[in-house]
Amino acid sequence: MEAQRKAMRERINRLARGVLNSEVPVLSVRPENLRLSVRRGEMLSAEFHADSENGIQLKGLAYSDDIRVRVLTESFGGVRNRIRLTADARYLEVGDEIAGHILLVTDGGEKKIEYCFTVTDGQGTELLERLKSTEDFAKVAKTDREAALRIFAYREFRSAPFLRDAERSALYRAFSKSSDTARGMDGFLAALGERPGESFRATAESELLPRTARSGRSFWRAGKPCSCRLRSRRGETFSA
Repeated sequence: MEAQRKAMRERINRLARGVLNSEVPVLSVRPENLRLSVRRGEMLSAEFHADSENGIQLKGLAYSDDIRVRVLTESFGGVRNRIRLTADARYLEVGDEIAGHILLVTDGGEKKIEYCFTVTDGQGTELLERLKSTEDFAKVAKTDREAALRIFAYREFRSAPFLRDAERSALYRAFSKSSDTARGMDGFLAALGERPGESFRATAESELLPRTARSGRSFWRAGKPCSCRLRSRRGETFSA
Protein backbone atom coordinates (compact mmCIF):
# COMPACT_ATOMS: atom_id res chain seq x y z
CA MET A 1 0.00 0.00 0.00
CA GLU A 2 2.83 2.43 0.86
CA ALA A 3 4.52 1.67 -2.47
CA GLN A 4 1.28 2.49 -4.32
CA ARG A 5 1.02 5.78 -2.45
CA LYS A 6 4.61 6.74 -3.32
CA ALA A 7 4.02 5.90 -6.98
CA MET A 8 0.89 8.04 -7.00
CA ARG A 9 2.70 10.98 -5.39
CA GLU A 10 5.55 10.68 -7.90
CA ARG A 11 3.09 10.94 -10.74
CA ILE A 12 1.56 14.03 -9.17
CA ASN A 13 5.05 15.54 -8.75
CA ARG A 14 5.83 14.89 -12.41
CA LEU A 15 2.71 16.76 -13.39
CA ALA A 16 3.74 19.65 -11.13
CA ARG A 17 7.14 19.80 -12.88
CA GLY A 18 5.43 20.11 -16.23
CA VAL A 19 5.76 16.52 -17.37
CA LEU A 20 2.25 16.40 -18.76
CA ASN A 21 0.10 13.47 -19.66
CA SER A 22 -2.63 14.33 -22.13
CA GLU A 23 -4.89 11.79 -20.48
CA VAL A 24 -5.15 13.10 -16.92
CA PRO A 25 -8.50 12.66 -15.15
CA VAL A 26 -10.22 15.61 -13.47
CA LEU A 27 -11.14 14.62 -9.92
CA SER A 28 -14.66 15.45 -8.71
CA VAL A 29 -15.87 14.55 -5.20
CA ARG A 30 -19.45 14.66 -3.93
CA PRO A 31 -20.41 15.45 -1.33
CA GLU A 32 -17.30 17.43 -0.43
CA ASN A 33 -17.84 16.84 3.30
CA LEU A 34 -19.67 14.37 5.53
CA ARG A 35 -21.71 15.58 8.50
CA LEU A 36 -23.82 12.75 9.85
CA SER A 37 -25.27 11.41 13.07
CA VAL A 38 -24.34 8.02 14.48
CA ARG A 39 -26.21 6.31 17.27
CA ARG A 40 -24.34 5.62 20.50
CA GLY A 41 -23.03 2.08 20.66
CA GLU A 42 -23.41 1.49 16.92
CA MET A 43 -21.43 1.66 13.70
CA LEU A 44 -22.57 3.89 10.85
CA SER A 45 -22.05 3.07 7.19
CA ALA A 46 -21.51 6.04 4.86
CA GLU A 47 -20.19 6.73 1.41
CA PHE A 48 -19.17 9.43 -1.04
CA HIS A 49 -18.28 9.52 -4.73
CA ALA A 50 -14.92 10.19 -6.37
CA ASP A 51 -15.51 10.57 -10.10
CA SER A 52 -13.68 11.69 -13.21
CA GLU A 53 -15.28 14.81 -14.69
CA ASN A 54 -13.70 14.37 -18.12
CA GLY A 55 -14.44 10.66 -18.53
CA ILE A 56 -10.82 9.52 -18.22
CA GLN A 57 -10.38 6.60 -15.83
CA LEU A 58 -9.39 7.70 -12.34
CA LYS A 59 -7.15 5.64 -10.04
CA GLY A 60 -6.51 6.35 -6.42
CA LEU A 61 -6.16 5.44 -2.76
CA ALA A 62 -8.17 6.59 0.26
CA TYR A 63 -6.92 7.04 3.83
CA SER A 64 -8.63 7.98 7.09
CA ASP A 65 -6.87 10.00 9.79
CA ASP A 66 -8.90 8.44 12.62
CA ILE A 67 -8.87 4.78 13.65
CA ARG A 68 -12.63 5.00 14.40
CA VAL A 69 -13.35 5.84 10.76
CA ARG A 70 -12.44 2.90 8.56
CA VAL A 71 -12.26 3.23 4.78
CA LEU A 72 -13.60 0.04 3.20
CA THR A 73 -12.72 1.12 -0.35
CA GLU A 74 -9.00 1.72 0.17
CA SER A 75 -8.16 1.60 -3.54
CA PHE A 76 -10.37 2.36 -6.49
CA GLY A 77 -10.35 2.82 -10.24
CA GLY A 78 -12.83 3.89 -12.90
CA VAL A 79 -14.79 6.88 -14.12
CA ARG A 80 -17.30 6.62 -11.26
CA ASN A 81 -16.15 5.39 -7.86
CA ARG A 82 -18.10 4.86 -4.65
CA ILE A 83 -15.94 5.15 -1.54
CA ARG A 84 -17.47 3.30 1.41
CA LEU A 85 -16.54 3.80 5.06
CA THR A 86 -17.75 3.12 8.60
CA ALA A 87 -17.75 5.29 11.73
CA ASP A 88 -17.48 3.45 15.06
CA ALA A 89 -19.41 4.94 18.01
CA ARG A 90 -19.46 1.80 20.14
CA TYR A 91 -17.36 3.33 22.92
CA LEU A 92 -18.51 6.94 22.73
CA GLU A 93 -21.09 8.99 24.61
CA VAL A 94 -23.97 11.13 23.35
CA GLY A 95 -22.61 14.48 22.18
CA ASP A 96 -19.15 13.16 21.28
CA GLU A 97 -17.86 13.87 17.79
CA ILE A 98 -15.53 12.03 15.45
CA ALA A 99 -13.98 14.76 13.32
CA GLY A 100 -11.21 14.51 10.75
CA HIS A 101 -10.74 13.90 7.06
CA ILE A 102 -10.38 11.26 4.37
CA LEU A 103 -7.37 11.84 2.15
CA LEU A 104 -7.70 10.88 -1.51
CA VAL A 105 -4.44 10.40 -3.41
CA THR A 106 -5.25 10.00 -7.11
CA ASP A 107 -3.69 10.45 -10.51
CA GLY A 108 -6.03 13.44 -10.82
CA GLY A 109 -4.62 15.10 -7.69
CA GLU A 110 -5.11 14.95 -3.94
CA LYS A 111 -8.18 16.02 -2.00
CA LYS A 112 -9.30 15.99 1.65
CA ILE A 113 -12.92 15.18 2.49
CA GLU A 114 -13.72 16.58 5.92
CA TYR A 115 -16.05 14.55 8.14
CA CYS A 116 -17.83 15.03 11.44
CA PHE A 117 -19.91 12.23 12.96
CA THR A 118 -21.99 13.31 15.96
CA VAL A 119 -23.04 10.66 18.48
CA THR A 120 -26.77 10.74 19.30
CA ASP A 121 -29.14 8.69 21.44
CA GLY A 122 -31.15 7.49 18.44
CA GLN A 123 -33.96 10.04 18.67
CA GLY A 124 -33.27 11.04 15.08
CA THR A 125 -34.94 7.86 13.83
CA GLU A 126 -37.99 8.57 15.97
CA LEU A 127 -38.17 12.11 14.59
CA LEU A 128 -38.12 10.80 11.00
CA GLU A 129 -41.27 8.80 11.67
CA ARG A 130 -43.00 12.01 12.82
CA LEU A 131 -42.28 13.80 9.53
CA LYS A 132 -45.64 13.12 7.91
CA SER A 133 -45.60 16.15 5.60
CA THR A 134 -43.28 18.73 4.07
CA GLU A 135 -44.73 21.22 6.56
CA ASP A 136 -43.45 19.06 9.43
CA PHE A 137 -39.91 19.15 8.08
CA ALA A 138 -40.16 22.88 7.32
CA LYS A 139 -41.09 23.49 10.98
CA VAL A 140 -37.98 21.64 12.13
CA ALA A 141 -35.84 23.68 9.72
CA LYS A 142 -37.34 26.91 11.09
CA THR A 143 -37.04 26.10 14.80
CA ASP A 144 -33.76 24.12 14.81
CA ARG A 145 -31.82 24.54 11.59
CA GLU A 146 -28.81 22.51 12.78
CA ALA A 147 -31.05 19.55 13.61
CA ALA A 148 -32.76 19.85 10.22
CA LEU A 149 -29.39 19.82 8.43
CA ARG A 150 -28.33 16.68 10.30
CA ILE A 151 -31.62 15.00 9.45
CA PHE A 152 -31.39 16.04 5.77
CA ALA A 153 -27.90 14.48 5.54
CA TYR A 154 -28.99 11.40 7.49
CA ARG A 155 -28.89 8.33 5.25
CA GLU A 156 -32.29 7.14 6.48
CA PHE A 157 -33.99 10.50 5.75
CA ARG A 158 -35.36 9.05 2.51
CA SER A 159 -37.48 6.69 4.63
CA ALA A 160 -39.40 9.59 6.25
CA PRO A 161 -43.16 9.15 5.61
CA PHE A 162 -43.55 12.30 3.49
CA LEU A 163 -40.74 11.14 1.15
CA ARG A 164 -42.61 8.01 0.18
CA ASP A 165 -44.25 10.17 -2.47
CA ALA A 166 -42.43 9.60 -5.80
CA GLU A 167 -42.27 13.30 -6.68
CA ARG A 168 -40.78 14.39 -3.35
CA SER A 169 -38.41 11.44 -3.31
CA ALA A 170 -37.06 12.38 -6.78
CA LEU A 171 -36.50 15.98 -5.67
CA TYR A 172 -34.72 14.84 -2.52
CA ARG A 173 -32.39 12.55 -4.48
CA ALA A 174 -31.42 15.50 -6.67
CA PHE A 175 -30.85 18.10 -3.96
CA SER A 176 -29.16 15.70 -1.52
CA LYS A 177 -26.28 15.41 -4.02
CA SER A 178 -25.36 19.08 -3.52
CA SER A 179 -21.80 19.53 -2.22
CA ASP A 180 -23.25 22.07 0.26
CA THR A 181 -25.77 20.43 2.59
CA ALA A 182 -27.36 23.74 3.64
CA ARG A 183 -27.95 24.88 0.05
CA GLY A 184 -29.23 21.44 -0.87
CA MET A 185 -31.77 21.49 1.96
CA ASP A 186 -32.87 25.06 1.19
CA GLY A 187 -33.28 24.16 -2.46
CA PHE A 188 -35.31 21.08 -1.59
CA LEU A 189 -37.67 23.08 0.63
CA ALA A 190 -37.96 25.86 -1.94
CA ALA A 191 -38.84 23.42 -4.71
CA LEU A 192 -41.66 22.14 -2.51
CA GLY A 193 -42.89 25.68 -1.83
CA GLU A 194 -41.80 25.80 1.81
CA ARG A 195 -39.16 28.52 1.44
CA PRO A 196 -40.62 31.00 -1.12
CA GLY A 197 -38.50 33.87 -2.32
CA GLU A 198 -35.13 32.27 -1.58
CA SER A 199 -32.94 31.56 -4.59
CA PHE A 200 -30.61 28.62 -4.89
CA ARG A 201 -28.55 26.68 -7.40
CA ALA A 202 -28.19 22.93 -7.55
CA THR A 203 -26.67 20.33 -9.85
CA ALA A 204 -28.10 16.90 -10.54
CA GLU A 205 -27.32 14.10 -12.93
CA SER A 206 -29.82 12.64 -15.32
CA GLU A 207 -30.23 9.39 -13.40
CA LEU A 208 -31.14 11.26 -10.20
CA LEU A 209 -34.35 12.82 -11.55
CA PRO A 210 -36.88 11.90 -14.20
CA ARG A 211 -36.42 13.92 -17.36
CA THR A 212 -39.37 16.06 -16.34
CA ALA A 213 -39.89 16.45 -12.58
CA ARG A 214 -43.54 16.19 -11.63
CA SER A 215 -43.28 19.25 -9.38
CA GLY A 216 -42.73 21.59 -12.32
CA ARG A 217 -40.53 22.00 -15.36
CA SER A 218 -37.08 20.58 -14.66
CA PHE A 219 -34.89 19.27 -17.45
CA TRP A 220 -31.53 17.47 -17.39
CA ARG A 221 -29.56 16.63 -20.50
CA ALA A 222 -28.58 12.99 -20.56
CA GLY A 223 -25.39 12.44 -18.61
CA LYS A 224 -24.68 16.17 -18.04
CA PRO A 225 -25.67 18.70 -15.38
CA CYS A 226 -27.35 21.83 -16.69
CA SER A 227 -29.10 24.97 -15.55
CA CYS A 228 -32.85 24.79 -15.37
CA ARG A 229 -35.91 26.26 -13.69
CA LEU A 230 -38.02 24.70 -10.97
CA ARG A 231 -41.55 25.81 -10.16
CA SER A 232 -42.72 25.36 -6.59
CA ARG A 233 -46.22 24.34 -5.59
CA ARG A 234 -46.95 27.95 -4.70
CA GLY A 235 -46.08 29.14 -8.19
CA GLU A 236 -42.64 30.68 -7.58
CA THR A 237 -39.87 29.87 -10.01
CA PHE A 238 -36.32 29.08 -8.87
CA SER A 239 -33.06 28.56 -10.72
CA ALA A 240 -31.34 25.20 -10.37
